[in-house]
Amino acid sequence: MKNTFYISKILIFSLCYVVLSCVQLDRKQNQSKELYQKIYPNHMFTKSYGILNDSDFIGYEPNQKVLSPEHIRKDTPSWVCAPTRQFKFELNDMGPSDDPTDVENKHNCDFLMKVTTENFIFEFLPRRAYPIEFCREIISDWESLAAGQSHLCVAGEALSDEGMVSGKMRRWLVYKKIKSKKKCLSLFLNDCNTKTE
Repeated sequence: MKNTFYISKILIFSLCYVVLSCVQLDRKQNQSKELYQKIYPNHMFTKSYGILNDSDFIGYEPNQKVLSPEHIRKDTPSWVCAPTRQFKFELNDMGPSDDPTDVENKHNCDFLMKVTTENFIFEFLPRRAYPIEFCREIISDWESLAAGQSHLCVAGEALSDEGMVSGKMRRWLVYKKIKSKKKCLSLFLNDCNTKTE
């Protein structure tokens, strides 16, 4: 009977220890999520939801003064993270190429990744037009990356704020890369040299 009492006490103590450890770990993770916004206010527009880590900010300069998009360094992309349901992927068929040497009359396109948050509508666009097959592949890759993920992060070069839309500021960025907890995708080789889980 005494042994049962002591075993019960040990089990209860162990359970309390595990619960308190989990609560502290969760608190530390939440603090680090907010830390990137404090250290890099011009390059981290939202929480990171545990997707981004220190390797995503190598080469970034901490800056406490918040700048308008036109004055943010262009060589370090800015990040936006949000629940996956707030991401929308679109393809825009621009019609046949106007290149006179294009005898196949291939279609060009651009793509759009729109992320709607509480105060902003972030629109990530390509720097130039691409063949439509490439745009379809990009959209398909994005959709595969997003499948089963609760949150995503996307990085781009901040261009400008374009006024209010439905009570939210619209901000345009040049698309660089998208990242989930499991994978990173980018337009350019070696742009996804950051750690994932």
